[in-house]
Amino acid sequence: MRRIVCEYALIHGEWRRHVAIEVAADGSIANLAPAARGEEGERLAGYVVPGLVDVHVRVTDRLLAGFASRGRGSERVLRLRRRLLALIGPEELWAAAASTFVALLHAGCTAAVAFHELHHAPDGTPYEDPALLALVLHEAAREVGIGLTLVLAGQVSGGFDGRPVEGPERRSRLSPEALARLGARLAREFRDDPERRLAIGIAVPGGVPPSRLAEFFAVGDSLGPRTPVHVPLAMEPEDVARCRACTGDGPLSTLRRIREPDAAFCLLGAARLEPAERQALSRLEAVAGLLPEAEMRSAPALAELLHRLPTLAVGSGPGGTLDPTASLRWLLLAGVAAGGGAEVAPGPVLLRTLANSAQASGRAVGRIAPGFRADLVHLDPTHPLLAGLAPEDVLAAWITDGERRSWVRDVMVGGRWQIRDGRHAADERVETSFRRVRERLFSGVGP
Repeated sequence: MRRIVCEYALIHGEWRRHVAIEVAADGSIANLAPAARGEEGERLAGYVVPGLVDVHVRVTDRLLAGFASRGRGSERVLRLRRRLLALIGPEELWAAAASTFVALLHAGCTAAVAFHELHHAPDGTPYEDPALLALVLHEAAREVGIGLTLVLAGQVSGGFDGRPVEGPERRSRLSPEALARLGARLAREFRDDPERRLAIGIAVPGGVPPSRLAEFFAVGDSLGPRTPVHVPLAMEPEDVARCRACTGDGPLSTLRRIREPDAAFCLLGAARLEPAERQALSRLEAVAGLLPEAEMRSAPALAELLHRLPTLAVGSGPGGTLDPTASLRWLLLAGVAAGGGAEVAPGPVLLRTLANSAQASGRAVGRIAPGFRADLVHLDPTHPLLAGLAPEDVLAAWITDGERRSWVRDVMVGGRWQIRDGRHAADERVETSFRRVRERLFSGVGP
């Protein structure tokens, strides 16, 4: 049994000094014990925190990084996204996924909740192996060493009005019956892998009409108790109006008519809901997954949720920075920009969102405690902003620092070091693969 001896470790929300973390052979934490000075084991100076969790990752967005920030208009980005959907195959998906997962590891994120919506070939016809692209994501996560909750997201309609799925979005078309078969296949594949968890989801708001939601949720039930269910309520400002026009209710009320979201649910896009539905979230056990960087146009709603909702989690979302602490900075910035509320301390926000993100992942992560995965992040003890800080100020300094220098020195996932001294063994290989794929996909793209 390995012993990781920490000068400081964040346990139950408090810094404990001189702690030995005993790691079992299966990659879980077996025990925590006081560590005597000079005790044998792998010694980590400074501060060790639980691995972070990104509650909403879309790996194909990695291929669009940089385009959305050039100020050339959202229509161009939408055209590029449609072009990508028509071109991405297994090689391109692996490159995007591996690059995404390595970037998350460098940021201290040891578990990703990946929204997987590409199930078919570019022309919409099923692959001979329906699990082909899902297994590409699994393999990319395995090779770089990150924990993965794979959200199998499907749709049977193009929106709340029930129109057919057309164009590149046909790659996401998946009936409840096909979803059940795919889920059963992958459940067998992941059965003995503690770093994997299956979840189900809906690819786009309104992608499953209310009349068929119960069928989709039954698939989740068939995959086991408390299978995570990820539902995008409103990913664009217009989604709420479209839902109300077609169903007579807002997205959350429409969902609740079919199924009361419990603790297995993660509801995305809460910042775009109407005030009454945002208030209703506080009465639910479901996690509210916020994508602060993508939702800053709804800053007042983000601020309201930050102050009032205990079940917040954060994800990178479309075009977002692959760093949960950056997502938290955006969330805190929304709180400051909106004003009108008491100041929120960054440290408690991190602990709250980490616990909720872990819940949405369906995995035993997000805590340094016996029975949880040995997912550890060692902050760089030589970082200049740590100089002179008291332990109680460390989390706030880490979250609010917007400088480019990384705070993360070492990252352990399931008892194995994946980042050492700021480097991943696959950094160069993954970067080369990603660059080659992106150059090929975007060759000749004009303004």
